[in-house]
Amino acid sequence: MFSYNKHNKMAENQEQTVNFREFAYANVAGQLAQSKRDAGYVTVALDKLVDDMNVPSQYIDGFKQGAFASEKGIQTSINAYSNTYHEEMGKLKVKDVYSWYESTLKDAPENGKEKTKAVFDKYGEENFGKLRNEISKASYILNGEAPKDTFSEDDMKKAEKTLEKYKDFKDALIFVEKYKFEELRVNVIEKSRKSELENLVKNFTPVENRR
Repeated sequence: MFSYNKHNKMAENQEQTVNFREFAYANVAGQLAQSKRDAGYVTVALDKLVDDMNVPSQYIDGFKQGAFASEKGIQTSINAYSNTYHEEMGKLKVKDVYSWYESTLKDAPENGKEKTKAVFDKYGEENFGKLRNEISKASYILNGEAPKDTFSEDDMKKAEKTLEKYKDFKDALIFVEKYKFEELRVNVIEKSRKSELENLVKNFTPVENRR
C-alpha cells in the first residue's frame, strides 16, 4: 500500500515540466533496497534510471561514479529521483496517469480493462497527487500506526468517509501500483541477467580453439 506523505507538496493545476516516467526506476530501486531478496538489483535499477534519463554518453561514467559509487550516494540518488518521480506524476490529472498503468491490465477478464479505466475516468479531472495523498492520509489515520491521540474522532470520521467515497479508486490504484512495480522489476532482472551472462561467457574458450 502506498504511504501517506505528510510533507506532500503536489499542487493542483501545476504545469508539468518533467516526464515522470524517466524517473520510474528510482522508485523501483527504492523498493528493491527494502527487500533482502532483491537488494542486489538496486544498482541495476539505477543503471536503468540512467538509461531512461538519457544522460549523454560522455557523462555517463562520471555521473555513475559521482552518484552511485557509495552507499550514501546511492541512497541520496534514490531519494532525489524517486521524489521527482512522485512529484512530477502528482502534478497530473488522474485521467493522465492511466496510460502509465494500463499495461498492468492485460489479460483482464471481460470488460475488466474498460471497468478499470472507467474508475480512473470517474475521477479524471482531479489532481492525481492531491487525491492519492488524501486517500493515503485517510488510510494512515485509520490503520493505527500514528501515535495515540494524534487524530480526533472527527478526523477518524472524515477519514472513513474519504475511504468510502474513493474505495473503487483506492482498490484500483493499489493493484496497478503493485503490478507496475513488478513489471519494471522484471526489466531490471532481465538487464542483470544479460550483463551477468556476458561476463560469464567472455572468458570461455571459443569452441573452435578447443581440442
